[in-house]
Amino acid sequence: MISGACQGVPHSASQAESGPPVAEVDADNRMYTGLMDFEEDIRQHVLSNLPNKSKFNQDLAAKDASELLIIYGNWCNRLVKAQPRRVHESKVLRANPHASDPQYGPGLAQIIAKLQNGEDISPHLSQRICWGYETAGASGDTLLGRKDLDLMLSDWGVHHLHLSTEVETDGFVKGSKYLLFAVFQPNDAYLIDIKEHGAWTNTDLVRVIADEWPDAGLVQEVMGIKGLVYSRSETERKMLRDAGIVTIIEIDGRFYLPTAHMSSCGTPFRAVRTADRVFDDIDRFKAQLAEAPAFVSRSIADAGLVPPVDPDLHFQFFDSGYGVVERKTGFQFRLR
Repeated sequence: MISGACQGVPHSASQAESGPPVAEVDADNRMYTGLMDFEEDIRQHVLSNLPNKSKFNQDLAAKDASELLIIYGNWCNRLVKAQPRRVHESKVLRANPHASDPQYGPGLAQIIAKLQNGEDISPHLSQRICWGYETAGASGDTLLGRKDLDLMLSDWGVHHLHLSTEVETDGFVKGSKYLLFAVFQPNDAYLIDIKEHGAWTNTDLVRVIADEWPDAGLVQEVMGIKGLVYSRSETERKMLRDAGIVTIIEIDGRFYLPTAHMSSCGTPFRAVRTADRVFDDIDRFKAQLAEAPAFVSRSIADAGLVPPVDPDLHFQFFDSGYGVVERKTGFQFRLR
C-alpha cells in the first residue's frame, strides 16, 4: 500500500437492515453483552480505514452500516491486492511499439515483475485511490467528476496503470501520457494494451478481451440480438456511462457486456453483492445465537479456552474474510 498517502486494508461491503443489540443468556448462564452491535463494529471499521477528506466526515458519519459498506466496497474494488499472479499479455500489447519504447517499456516490465512476484502495484494506480468517498455533487452534477469513482473500472472491470518507474514524494509513480489497461483476477492478470490517457470508452480494449480471452469470464456474450439500431460513438458511450448507463458493445456482429456490471450510481455491483453477503452471514450467526446460545461457550471450550461469563462479541474483518471475535479470549467465529 502507498506509504503515508492512503492506508487501508481492502475487504468487503454490505447492505441489510440493522437490528438492535442482542442480549441473551445461554445454558451455562453466560450472558452476551447488551452492547453487542455488529453494525456499529462495521461502521467503525469503515470510518477508521476509508481514506477520506475531512470535509466529508460529517456526511460519512451520518450513514448507516449498509451504506458505508457499499462505499467501502467501491474503494476496495479500486485496489489490487498484492499476491502472485499469472501474467497474460495480449498479442496486441506485445505488438504495440510503446511496450518496447524506452519511455514506457521499463515501467511495463516493472509492473509485470511486481505482479508475478506478488508485490504491491498501488504506486502505479491513480492517485484518486486516496479518495474513498466524495459527497454526490461535490465535483459537479455528473458521475465523471467524482474522485471516489472509477467509472471504467465499475463498467468494464478494467484498471489503468501509469508506466513510469519514477516514484514521487507522495508514493505514486509519475503520471504517464500512455497507460497500461488491464484486468485483475485473484490469480491472473490480463494485460490488454497500452493506450493514451483518456481511452476510457475505447471499445478496442473490449475487443482484445473478447478475442484473446473469451473463456476467462471477463466479458459475457449477449445472445439473441440480431443487430443494434444505432452504434454508439466513444463520446456517446462516455456520456451514457457518466449518467450511470451501461451500453452493449458490438464486435464483428457479436454483442458483449463486461461482467463488472456498473450500478446507476457508478459503483460496481460487486460491492453491493458482497455487501449483501456480509449481512446475510451476520443474520445467520444471529439466528444461530438466538436458537442455541450455548454454541458460543461450547465452541470456545472446544478450542481449549475458558469461556468468559459475559462473552464480548464483535464483528471483525480479517486479512482474508470476516467473522465474529470474542475479544476476551480472541476466539474467532469465521463467517466467510
